[in-house]
Amino acid sequence: MPYALKNRSLLSLDELSARDVELLVELAQSLKRDRTHGHERQQLRGLHIATLTAADAAPPGDPAEAAATEQGAMVVRIGPREAQRTGASDVHELARLLGRLYDAIEVRGMAQSRLREFARHCSVPVYRNFSHASHPACIVADLMTMQEHAAKPLTRIGLAWLGDPRGERGTTLLQGALLMGLDLRIAAPRDCWPSGAKLERLQRLAQTHGARLSLYDAASPALAGCDFRYADPNVPPLRSASAEPVLQLVQAEGGADALRRTQSENRVHAIKAVLVATLA
Repeated sequence: MPYALKNRSLLSLDELSARDVELLVELAQSLKRDRTHGHERQQLRGLHIATLTAADAAPPGDPAEAAATEQGAMVVRIGPREAQRTGASDVHELARLLGRLYDAIEVRGMAQSRLREFARHCSVPVYRNFSHASHPACIVADLMTMQEHAAKPLTRIGLAWLGDPRGERGTTLLQGALLMGLDLRIAAPRDCWPSGAKLERLQRLAQTHGARLSLYDAASPALAGCDFRYADPNVPPLRSASAEPVLQLVQAEGGADALRRTQSENRVHAIKAVLVATLA
């Protein structure tokens, strides 16, 4: 399908419009249907994708590697020793070299400012770590999951965030929910509420995309009538934490195990959607 993401790098949700996210969700759903019915078409056959990482070993069950290989691409992992052997003296030189050798590069464990420099000097699409909780592919997967389990349009889904929303994961999820027009409720102590420029930005997103944004200092009103919630089961949701909690998508009324399985499966399809949209 013709798509505006062709040959583009993807490092954060800030680089995507609401229409971009909507089309990625639709593409991921289409790819999932093809896989489920046994007629997946390998649109990345013959392409070589490198994963540049600070670790030598691949994590078990890596969804990015599964997504690329299921679409026919070859995946090469470049650890710190392999990167040293290239002879590249800095991030600019390494980006130019790898851009000549591979069709796309996923980068893990690199600071965002340095990653942007890498992408600027690379001639092929560059992706931030697909497994990072704030990567747009994770948001696409969660939007897919909510739509599948709620069986209604995203614009009619209520989503509650229980806990401190100020970390990178929280900021990205809230942004994605508002881009798609969800009814978003934040339940957190008042000193954890988004404020200043961040709150203004969220309010503008809500107004522009027909979303609803509500702030509460108690969980009960936020959960009333909502379809899903993000919460940390190990941290009381209305206690401010010094570190960002590890958050999970949990359905408000039962079905949590099935939801988690769908969420995990959908991450592979969402990554496929990003790869196909930027490379095929």
